[in-house]
Amino acid sequence: MKSVDSTVELRGVEPAFAGQKTIAVYGMGFVGLTLAVTFADAGFPVVGVERDTAIVAKLNQKKAAFYEKGLDDLLQSVADKNPMQVSTSVGIFPADVHIISVGTPLGKDNKPDLGALSAIASDIARVLKQGDLVILRSTVPVGTTRGAVLPLLESGGLKAGEGFYLAFAPERTAEGKALEELKILPQIIGGVNAKSVEMTRQIFSSITKTIVEVGSLEAAELVKLMNNTFRDLVFSFANETAQICDALNIDAFQLIKSANEGYPRNTIPLPSPGVAGLCLSKDPYLYSYPAAGVAYEPVLGFASRKINSQGADYVRTKLERFCQITGRKLPDLKILLVGLAFKGMPETSDCRHSVALELLESLPSPQNIAVKDFVVPSEDIRALGYRPAEDFADAIGSADAILVMNNHYRNNQVDVVGALKNAKRPVLFFDGWHMFDRQAIESLESVLYATMGYMTANKNGL
Repeated sequence: MKSVDSTVELRGVEPAFAGQKTIAVYGMGFVGLTLAVTFADAGFPVVGVERDTAIVAKLNQKKAAFYEKGLDDLLQSVADKNPMQVSTSVGIFPADVHIISVGTPLGKDNKPDLGALSAIASDIARVLKQGDLVILRSTVPVGTTRGAVLPLLESGGLKAGEGFYLAFAPERTAEGKALEELKILPQIIGGVNAKSVEMTRQIFSSITKTIVEVGSLEAAELVKLMNNTFRDLVFSFANETAQICDALNIDAFQLIKSANEGYPRNTIPLPSPGVAGLCLSKDPYLYSYPAAGVAYEPVLGFASRKINSQGADYVRTKLERFCQITGRKLPDLKILLVGLAFKGMPETSDCRHSVALELLESLPSPQNIAVKDFVVPSEDIRALGYRPAEDFADAIGSADAILVMNNHYRNNQVDVVGALKNAKRPVLFFDGWHMFDRQAIESLESVLYATMGYMTANKNGL
């Protein structure tokens, strides 16, 4: 990777690889970096723009600041055959195609914060030249590209659809499978005019076989929000079922599997300790955000978030119930949390909007908590203020409560029964993804098993 400091200005520099479109990607997070490296691997000259100097430093070492399967290997490969240029400032390296992939987080009121998006659009406006293409890839409320981004880009003097071209092409990849899905998922494209769509189609057709052209910028914006809100809504049905089951002490996993067996008309997903991650915790709110000219007020996105955001509280109630049964106090419990990343499969190190992290932050006595995650580095766990459990089996054997919070495939590759069989104290084993043998764990004299909807009834005088 080649980088240049933000204080350096290079004027009058001709674009590298004359005659070939140079692509600048703004934001080197999960969305931007995976896309940038994929384009570089396809042979395009690529510029990465990232304000975070720590991320740039990592890229200069040919490493990503996060785990994504195959990404570090691809970074090395690209560095050897077609090095990306990395800058902390817009315009240091000239480009013909500008792809915006900066974050659009929610504020405390669950309304979108478009500050970073507005800032980068204003910066790009200063360097836009005749014939350039701007592609917005950040997830935004419907109407943002036309209503907010377009005017900022036009502030540089060029008119959209004539002086420069503008499209929206949403990112829809799953963390852990991004490099694979960038090449196999259909790419949605909506533009300010037909030429904008055609130019964007030509760029993306170099990396994926299927292009789906929709009728407008707004249609493309809505596709991304529909996909993720629908997923969140479907998961919320399973999680609400688990809440109903909890009052009846019914194992929601077993119940849903029974409902699905041999029934052809629908498949109900399995529950989980909350649906988290950056996209599913944010996009239903963006879907519900009022679009200009739309009188209807959406309700389903708010409903799914209300249900799926209760995961941390749900698990905490299991801990509190265990304390009531055993006479223990929550601050005194030695807790082992398994699975800190927001999901286990596909593998990721991303802890943003993690239910497990939200749970940890709600618990007293962090000094009594150990954390095991097979992808999140130990130094990251320490930076969050928790002790990494290096010896998994030993950590299980010494804990008063084991909380399995994601579904990484290695979570259940340990002899839990062997680790707990000699326990002389009451132990809670919360199996949030139903990965373990409930019957075997419940056979242990001092162990209470819990999962979504169910907890072992008081036994053996506990």
